[in-house]
Amino acid sequence: MRPHATSGVSPSRQKISTEADASAVLQRNGICTPDEIRKILAATSSTLRLTLEIKAFSGVRTEEIVRLGWVT
Repeated sequence: MRPHATSGVSPSRQKISTEADASAVLQRNGICTPDEIRKILAATSSTLRLTLEIKAFSGVRTEEIVRLGWVT
């Protein structure tokens, strides 16, 4: 049986309690251009690629991706 895509992943969540905290998170999480996404996907293992493709092209939140169950 293959391991679950999120095996060993422990998402850390930053507590946002001020406007400055929220602004810092927004500045860290930029939007990628199509060329940047192409480069990222080309350099990614096949195990992680599907997760990144879903995130990049569907707008699914990271929290939702972490909870996906893969059936093969």
